[in-house]
Amino acid sequence: MKEDIINQTVQILLPIAITGITGIFSWIGIRIKNTFEEKVKAETKKSVVNDTVKYVEQVHYNLQGQKKLKKAISIATQVLNEKGIKASDAELYILIESSVLGMKKDLKSAVQKTELMKDELTEASVEEESYEQLKIEEEKNNQEKVYVLVESSTIGITQELTSAVQKAKVIVNKLEEPSVVTEDSDKELNTKTKNKDKK
Repeated sequence: MKEDIINQTVQILLPIAITGITGIFSWIGIRIKNTFEEKVKAETKKSVVNDTVKYVEQVHYNLQGQKKLKKAISIATQVLNEKGIKASDAELYILIESSVLGMKKDLKSAVQKTELMKDELTEASVEEESYEQLKIEEEKNNQEKVYVLVESSTIGITQELTSAVQKAKVIVNKLEEPSVVTEDSDKELNTKTKNKDKK
C-alpha cells in the first residue's frame, strides 16, 4: 500500500519537477542570452560612437562645440538604427564625451612620447657632438704632439749638425796644423842636415 502511494506521488511530482527544472534552465538560458546581447549592443554602441567621433573630427572639423556634438549624435543614431540598436540622445552624449576624452588622452600621451623622443634625440645629439668635439681635440692634441716632436727633433738634429760641423772644423784645423808643423820640421831637418854636411 505504501509502495503504491509512493509510486503515485512520484508519478505526479516527476512531471512537475521536470517542468520546474526545464523552466529554471530556460530562464537561466534567456538571462545569459539577454546579458550577452546587451554586452554586444553596448560594445557596438561604443565602437559606432568612437568611429563617429573620428569621422566628425576629420570631415566636419569646421563645426564648433554644440554643432559638432549634434552632428555626432545624429550620425551615431542613424548608424545604430541601421543595426537595429536603439540608444537615447543622453546615452550617446555620454558615449561621445567619453570617446572625446579618450582621444584627448591618447593625443596627450602621443605628444609626451614625442617630447620624450625629442629629448632623447637631443641628448644623443649633444653626446655625439661632445664625442665629435673630443675627437677633434684629441686630433688637435696629437697634431700638437707631432709638431713638438718634429720641432724637438729638428732642434736636436740642428744641434747635432752644428756640433758635427764644429768638430769637423776642429779636425780640419788640426789637419792643417800638422802640415805646417811638418814644413817647419822639414826646414829644421834640412838645416840640421846642412849643418852636419858643413862639419
